[in-house]
Amino acid sequence: MLALLDFVEDNRTSMERYPRQLLPAIRSIAAGRFRIDEYRPRYVRPPIVSRGWADRFARYCAYPAQARKEHADFFHVVDHGYAHLLSVLDSSRTVVTVHDLIPLLQANGELGSRVSHPLAAFSARFLRKARAIITISENTKKDVSRLLGIDPGRIHAVHMGLGEEFRPTPGPKEELRRRVGLPAEGGPVILVSGRQFYKNQATSVRVLARVIEMGHRNAILACLSGPGAEAETLAAQLGIENRLVRLKGLSEEQLVTLYSAADCLLFPSTYEGFGWPPSEAMACGLPVVCSNAAALPEVVGSAAVVSEPMDVEGHARGIDRIITDPAFRDGMISRGIAQAARFSWEACARGTLSVYEGLSR
Repeated sequence: MLALLDFVEDNRTSMERYPRQLLPAIRSIAAGRFRIDEYRPRYVRPPIVSRGWADRFARYCAYPAQARKEHADFFHVVDHGYAHLLSVLDSSRTVVTVHDLIPLLQANGELGSRVSHPLAAFSARFLRKARAIITISENTKKDVSRLLGIDPGRIHAVHMGLGEEFRPTPGPKEELRRRVGLPAEGGPVILVSGRQFYKNQATSVRVLARVIEMGHRNAILACLSGPGAEAETLAAQLGIENRLVRLKGLSEEQLVTLYSAADCLLFPSTYEGFGWPPSEAMACGLPVVCSNAAALPEVVGSAAVVSEPMDVEGHARGIDRIITDPAFRDGMISRGIAQAARFSWEACARGTLSVYEGLSR
């Protein structure tokens, strides 16, 4: 099996984590059945073109030309954004992992205003040629079948895994906060993750304002990757801009510490192909308040407070109860750790290996 990876220059951390964790796990359980090799494409930039056009050339022209020369019994395209490699690979021996179909959902107007992504749509059309498709959730499986008309029997939902590093970090909360750049003293820390449009940061800001109204006047919103422009403008309008803390450049070790330093994760996304932050937070003993959108219900199960994505009052009430009701909070922590234990890279590897074995039948 030859795993076809992304360009290093893509700088897509989540897409890199998937093969980095999955492939060694497969190797550890597949001895004697499959040899897993990896191919990393070489970034080729034509002279006198902008970086944007160079990226398109590399993705849609250079990579297929390179992949055409590779030989293997089977191929695994680990990122659906490169599904167009099926134009040069033997489709009967190729599996593709689909993480989400956000560009197609946007084009249909299902995530707000219609936004066209012609190149992403071009690449996605090649998924119909794949012998098998792996999706990272049952919800993404449904999206692939519905949006592309692919037989569900060719689609295999295999949940993402979680590394063993995601576990509660011992130590006084004040010290943990200092380690990650949070105020050591003061009110509750509400953690939010990501600034892409579907992360719904504006709702997170409105939830913070409501939590402050409920009496938690020192509450802060700790923003991984920093708040976006819309969130900053809204916070200024609501007079709570000084309650936003920007967190950038944290190491993986610091991220694990951050989950133990915060009081809850607020995750009102309008769409998720899986939802790593809620699963990571639960594994680290951090209570989760999230939306009921897309794959999130299957990831959090009954271990989180779940509301509609735009339900400011519902999210705020969940946070208030986590802060004020120790028994409720402790129950959420226990259920969250148990729920997160369902997601391991070994389980992901076994599910993926089962798909590989199906290719040889």
